[in-house]
Amino acid sequence: MKRAQDKNAERDFFNRGAQGSVDDHVFDKEISLTCFDLLGIGRDLKGVIILEAGCGPGDWGRLLALRNARVIGVDLADEIITYNKKLNADLPTYECLTGDLENTALFSENCFDAVTCFNVLHHFPDPEAVIRNLTVWLRDGGVLYAVEPNGGNIVNRMSKIIRKIIAPFMGKFIQKKGLATVNEVKDHSMTDYRKLFGKHGFVCDLKVSVPWTGEFPQGNLLNVAKAIGVVKWLLYRAANHFPGDPINRGNPLLFRMSLKKNVRG
Repeated sequence: MKRAQDKNAERDFFNRGAQGSVDDHVFDKEISLTCFDLLGIGRDLKGVIILEAGCGPGDWGRLLALRNARVIGVDLADEIITYNKKLNADLPTYECLTGDLENTALFSENCFDAVTCFNVLHHFPDPEAVIRNLTVWLRDGGVLYAVEPNGGNIVNRMSKIIRKIIAPFMGKFIQKKGLATVNEVKDHSMTDYRKLFGKHGFVCDLKVSVPWTGEFPQGNLLNVAKAIGVVKWLLYRAANHFPGDPINRGNPLLFRMSLKKNVRG
């Protein structure tokens, strides 16, 4: 039996991110713009209607709106949506609402030209319902842009195996410390995503994994989160040089899919 997403755990985890003030909000804009370039997202998106799936505070969607797109963000966490509205109150072409991506009735058919899934899909133990809904909401020929943890990367695979082992004992601790939600049980590989999306008419026309370039964690290395960060930093650096398919070496994974509604499988 496929595991369902724990909605309450997901909501509580991300609502914690709404506790700060708008003035204190931090977002790495340069990384996002690099991802936009790698995904081939245009500089002028006038006339394009985009769904920002799992929008959080709306950081990515804001950049799209500044490129003249009309953006609608949706997130399960109600408090983060309230925070989002404060952050983006100055943007007339950006709006957001509270909603569940597994709810087909959330939007009408064929109402979006594109959808962004930036670090969202791995929060669903089984993302099939979300993908199926995206085929309903996207118009024929619509485009999906995604940035996700790379499930083909050996470090991510090891991390998920370890987390699965310790989840019965430390699952709540991991969530409380903000390391991951209880729903993050699997990172999919590019092969997985092509199969999942291909079943619903999506065709992959761009895929790339980014070599790990994160900075060495600073601070008290006796802190659990910092210690884990150091280990992962070392492993990710090593994984950049592993043999095999290059798409599985880097992290994150970026891909672009086009929807062909008359194509399945």
